[in-house]
Amino acid sequence: MNEPDGAISESTTPLPFAELSFGSQQRATLMLVTGCYRSGTTLLEKLLHSHPAICIGSQPFPVSYFFAKQAFLDHRGLRRRYPLGHLFCDAAYTAAELDAFLESLQIRQSDIDAIFQRLSGYRLGHWTPEVLSFHQELSPGLFPAFYRELHERLASLLDGERALYCGSKEVLCEEFIPFVLARGGKAVVSVRDPRDMIASLDYGSRDNQTGDHRPLLFSLRAWRKSVALLLACQHVPNFSWVRYEDVARDPQRALNRLRCRWEVPDADYPLADSIMSQDGECWSGNSSFADAVGVTTASVGRFHQVLPTETLKYIEACCGPEMRLLGYELTSAKPPSRHDLETYREPFANLHGKFPHDYSTSPARIDQEWARLQLLQQDQSAMSEHDLRYWFVDPRAYQSLRNVVNKPE
Repeated sequence: MNEPDGAISESTTPLPFAELSFGSQQRATLMLVTGCYRSGTTLLEKLLHSHPAICIGSQPFPVSYFFAKQAFLDHRGLRRRYPLGHLFCDAAYTAAELDAFLESLQIRQSDIDAIFQRLSGYRLGHWTPEVLSFHQELSPGLFPAFYRELHERLASLLDGERALYCGSKEVLCEEFIPFVLARGGKAVVSVRDPRDMIASLDYGSRDNQTGDHRPLLFSLRAWRKSVALLLACQHVPNFSWVRYEDVARDPQRALNRLRCRWEVPDADYPLADSIMSQDGECWSGNSSFADAVGVTTASVGRFHQVLPTETLKYIEACCGPEMRLLGYELTSAKPPSRHDLETYREPFANLHGKFPHDYSTSPARIDQEWARLQLLQQDQSAMSEHDLRYWFVDPRAYQSLRNVVNKPE
């Protein structure tokens, strides 16, 4: 994949990773918006983009993340169902090892061609196909420089050369947050009540462009990955996170808080009644249920109407500690039981072909989920760093979860 096949251009005076240049004195800071699918990332991206000092593209180059992570997995001899997986029960590498690899990853011309060939066939989500126009303008080089150049070209495409913050939104890319933050960029995660996330993902009345149904447990672990990285990065100055529910209920206040944190001029810049897409058209949302004009709370708490009882219990058993920590009230005051996991059955016949039919219900995975809950009763000193990564993705997430689990009611 990365054998030499042409010269690599290297600037004699490379710009800092997070400083985007538009050929003049104008500079912008690179920004990543991410989170789990169906968790409000698109709404957040559109609202952020509405400010004249912020330019955010919608899923402009998802394949670049797949490509870089797959290159790392290949380098380590690791096989995974998806390059951007949920990371639970997988401690084969550290975040620092991934970061070091990305720092030195060479992007050849053949790699650029492969990335854009795959992009040309990309159909999922609300992405930005206009980026295909600058395929031939990109330069081979190290991944950080390639990543920065992608965002410079994107900003020019979206007329964002005068913005102070320029970036992109992509789901499931939380693993790249430390990479962006360590080099001076900014990152924000949108998180949503997992019950409403599943309601939108699997119980909508129309296509939400996420493909075939994935097993419930896989999606819940993907949601927990967002929370784990959120907890790991929450004290880093350039990192922020926001709940979808807070944006839906009071978008102006939620955005003002983010903008003030980033020291955006005119942080209280008012929102229009309607939301505009990056192409200047009125955006009607990407709800799984109905179009909307502007920001609405119609989807908040919809799980009460659409989720089966067994599904609801399974979600709260798997995600209860994270839900409590983020302020999502559980429907049951009873502690989770193994029975809540064992009685669940997938309600969909058309599960994604990458998964076994018993992914959510196999005794081995139920054992894992139950063991993880029990480990939150233990003191961190009884667990190695490897164990903490295996069960909780990042060691820094464990103590926060343990504190909320052991907090007196």
